[in-house]
Amino acid sequence: MSSTALPERQWRTYRLVAKRPQSALITLFEWVTEAFPCAYQPGQYLSFKLPHSVTTTGVALLRQYSIVEWIEKNGQIHVQVAVKHERAPDAHPEWMDGVGSSYFHQDVQVGDELMAVGPMGEFVLQTGSMRPVVLLSGGVGATPLLAMLAQLAQEGARRVHYIHACENGVHHAFYEQVTAFVAKQPHLIQQHIAYRSPTEADRSLGRFDVEGLLNKAALQRWLCLDDYEWYLCGPTPFMHAMWAVLAELGVRSERIYYEFFGPVQPLGGGLNPAVAPVVNSTNAPMLESVSATRALTTEYEHDERQPEPASQAQHVVQFGADQPEVLWQEGAQQSLLELAESVGLEPNFSCRSGVCNSCMCTLVSGEVQYTEEPLDELPPNKILLCCAQPLSPKVVVELD
Repeated sequence: MSSTALPERQWRTYRLVAKRPQSALITLFEWVTEAFPCAYQPGQYLSFKLPHSVTTTGVALLRQYSIVEWIEKNGQIHVQVAVKHERAPDAHPEWMDGVGSSYFHQDVQVGDELMAVGPMGEFVLQTGSMRPVVLLSGGVGATPLLAMLAQLAQEGARRVHYIHACENGVHHAFYEQVTAFVAKQPHLIQQHIAYRSPTEADRSLGRFDVEGLLNKAALQRWLCLDDYEWYLCGPTPFMHAMWAVLAELGVRSERIYYEFFGPVQPLGGGLNPAVAPVVNSTNAPMLESVSATRALTTEYEHDERQPEPASQAQHVVQFGADQPEVLWQEGAQQSLLELAESVGLEPNFSCRSGVCNSCMCTLVSGEVQYTEEPLDELPPNKILLCCAQPLSPKVVVELD
């Protein structure tokens, strides 16, 4: 990573100073690092680099975890992140537990150090608005919303409904923290809880408001008619179910901000990208490439050339040998990921900013340039679709 990179995109050493379980599967990790200039916003995350020894591939894993708390004091930054241990389901004991989360829960101990970058992410609390807020989460999706709740409680100006759904009290993280916010500002903050399968202890304590899945009737009962800003975070099934409920309630899509915890799938009808024209190899334009500060060849060599810029440069991209060639035109598509989506393909992705490596695929031929430099060195012949653009007249990639 270049020393000229933005502070939040530079690798730094984080030392673990505390490790506190929050539920049966979620643990809070508190780290410290030397203070540095950054613009942290509630809802963002850190991206950790796990040691090569964690996997058998020899490639370092990158894992992103939401920031629960970010405090600067005495020349250090104290940051808390929450990690859910992704365990194999009981119905499939032959499946492997999550590699990254297992490493954090089982191997990382107080005093250990890891490299991380951040804070990053665009799922953040919107400023400049006085609308009441609904923080709606499922499971570990509560982590970025807890940071937002802390900020809203500190400001003390907007009404907040904190709504959380999970399996039961055993799996409910941050209950005490949220309850403390409510106790300090009951006129502004309300908490609503749905347990899918409450235990007898949950029933005796009366800690939940709805038994079963969170539904439209519950939201209508808790929320008076108003123009809310909605922040939605959780696993994929929860996200789609809640989006459908909000649609039934007539919530305008521009009032909903969301982030997936798990495979990303656009909500509300998709991203609706511009459709890219399909071309034949016989009439593919062979125009000069636009200039690039970083380029990647199939031999993974960096190219510092500065060719003469071409106006509205066009390139041909092929997503697999059996796929038609697609025309990429400068200014029409931002990245190869967006180009693939515009022709109906569904590559893996998550962060869309070169952080998580979810969209890594094989560069078969040609060269690409990066609008956002990947955080870590990629294996030979691998590229990240989310921040890559074609540099050579033709680029062929295989979607892994």
